[in-house]
Amino acid sequence: MAFTRSAVRSRLSPQNKIVNIKIGANIMLNLVKIREKSQILLGTLLFFFILSMTAGGLVGGANIMDIIFDKGDNGGRYVGKVGSTKITRQQFLNARSNQLSRLRQQNTEITNSAIVNAENNAWNTIVDETLVSEKVKSMGLESYDDEIYNFMFFTPPTSLQNQLTDAGFFMDADNNFDIELYQNALSTGTYEVDPSFWLAWENYLKTFLPNRKLQNIYNLVGSVSNEDVKNEYIKRNINCKIEYIYVNSNNVPDSLIQISEQDIVQNYNENKEERYLIEKSKKIEYVLFENVSENEEDSLQNAIYEKALLFSEGAKFTSFSESALDNNFSINDTLNITESYTNNSGIPRDLGTLRNVVRFCFDNPTGSISDPIETNKGYAVFHVIEDVEKSYKSLEEVRNNISNQLMREFKLNYAETILENLDLSQNDLKSLTSNNELIKYVSEDEKNINSSFTDIGKSSSLTGTLMALNNGETSRPIKTFNSSVIVKMIEKDTFSEEDYIQERDELKNQLNRSKKTSGYNNWLTDLKKLITIEDYRSSIF
Repeated sequence: MAFTRSAVRSRLSPQNKIVNIKIGANIMLNLVKIREKSQILLGTLLFFFILSMTAGGLVGGANIMDIIFDKGDNGGRYVGKVGSTKITRQQFLNARSNQLSRLRQQNTEITNSAIVNAENNAWNTIVDETLVSEKVKSMGLESYDDEIYNFMFFTPPTSLQNQLTDAGFFMDADNNFDIELYQNALSTGTYEVDPSFWLAWENYLKTFLPNRKLQNIYNLVGSVSNEDVKNEYIKRNINCKIEYIYVNSNNVPDSLIQISEQDIVQNYNENKEERYLIEKSKKIEYVLFENVSENEEDSLQNAIYEKALLFSEGAKFTSFSESALDNNFSINDTLNITESYTNNSGIPRDLGTLRNVVRFCFDNPTGSISDPIETNKGYAVFHVIEDVEKSYKSLEEVRNNISNQLMREFKLNYAETILENLDLSQNDLKSLTSNNELIKYVSEDEKNINSSFTDIGKSSSLTGTLMALNNGETSRPIKTFNSSVIVKMIEKDTFSEEDYIQERDELKNQLNRSKKTSGYNNWLTDLKKLITIEDYRSSIF
């Protein structure tokens, strides 16, 4: 089929839609006949089996009963939700396969760790594509047949040109892409390029073009004002000489700070879910049949496997501990395994990333004993001891950490209070140091206003204050990372309007380029913080 407007439209023709409607009607008629037969249960189960296979729900072992009765969103059919959009298992598997294909093309070793990274990248890609697709639809930015045809006809992408010339099509005398020859062939349909080539590009552009329009919109929204440009010029070019007094919070004695039990309890409750949650887990033990070296011959590896297999079969017949004792094997360790992808799920790093161990633990009842599972150090046999319910670290476990955190916070507040209570009417900073030995004085420090200053460091508040102060003016207390400081401006470079005008246009272009590359990404990042994203993958894979 030639790549023309008519060819594109034929795939979406009313005749094809009528055929689809007829097929759908025939399917419905057959289903009515099935329901009328006496073997109702068999027919119903067969229907759901076919349905779930079509949707990709049974790929990888989904539970048919969960699918039939739709037990929530995590019945095996879906791997998560982005807002109200459910992400199917097959959709995730396809994205995962694409990620792994890229790794193979880069000759990257496909380790268990690489697979987990590919799964995470696939999930993040799906989340982004889902949000972008919904925004494209809501703004009416979809690309249709004529737009796709015109894009490929008038502005064929470089990668498209390269693919065609590499295959020997549309080349001039110097073997470069000949745009006139290409356009003439598309207009007349006189070429031998496989139709599947055009179809692949058409499908790609149906996503690429709308996404590009959306990116351009958000990147153009971010504008740089003249005030932004001027402030940036000042930060880069204006130097100043200052004197200041400061209180370093690290010098505040602990004895001056009072932390109440109420403060600790309040902090614990505010951060309990985020910092102190202990996920539900499986307590397991394992015996490791370790490799002698990394480059063992197959025969030796087979012997190690057979040894592990004999132990596993014996443990299933008697018990894990009894089999270990009878064979004089030592149980290597006891672990708490979680389903989450974080912290390697509790499996020691030297064993490797072992999602198959995680799935064994959570897909089997307490007391289960695994077959030998290959790890980075050899074969291991795992035994599920008990379920450990979700809980939280106790207040006593984290009390010291909370106290240390509050101590740092309260000390900085104390340092600020010292300076806030000073009388600045005399405008003599050095004389104020006699009021409190914690107050230190620096007579002169000269730097660019956006620099890090000796003893007090740098902060956005300090930079903004230095931009605003005139010669001879004194600030109110300002917080930096670990100090509170009062600054007096001794001398500051005079703003040169002439120099600024010379640099303004180039500086504005720099800021605009930066903003145009960040507008779309900032929108997407902020949207992901606002929308509910549910990830069920850890309970499936």
